[in-house]
Amino acid sequence: MKKIIVTLAVLLLLVASLAVMTACGGTTETTAATTTTEAPVTTEAPLPEGYTLYDNGDISFAYPEGFVKQDGSTVILADMTTGNNITVVYEAKTDMYETLDNNGYKTMFKPIFEAMDMTVTNYAVEQIAKNATGISLTKITHTASTQGKTMEQTMLITTVGNKTYTVTVTEVVHNDAFVNNVLNSLGLSK
Repeated sequence: MKKIIVTLAVLLLLVASLAVMTACGGTTETTAATTTTEAPVTTEAPLPEGYTLYDNGDISFAYPEGFVKQDGSTVILADMTTGNNITVVYEAKTDMYETLDNNGYKTMFKPIFEAMDMTVTNYAVEQIAKNATGISLTKITHTASTQGKTMEQTMLITTVGNKTYTVTVTEVVHNDAFVNNVLNSLGLSK
């Protein structure tokens, strides 16, 4: 639960201080497309045009080329122009998301967002038996508003080995292809 709160706090800070991140420098890199010759563990989805591969050894997914990558305990992939971003965080393996529904979201997540002075609406929890790469995951969507900014967020949660990963796609500027490409390409490490 602490990991969830930390992740949500990071998301809030990212949206509120995106311009500050750019000005402060820090360790960033622009990534290029990655290719591999190893056989994938799951069905391999081709990379959409204009996308590159994120792969941390456990999970992988496509994300837009040109996003700036900031490594740390929480990985952040961000478009410094629009504010759209992806965060990747993990916690010890848990099965609590596998049975999560809208009522569970309302009880567990909504109070955390409200404690961070965020308004959350239009939330929906969906259990996906298999995405395009063949993994099962929990998909949580909501609209979040804070400090006069509104964003759409999609949390994709899956377990690999002894870790449960949350990949959060934040749209400050709406882009259906962005969310769908991450969702459909999310799979086990290549």
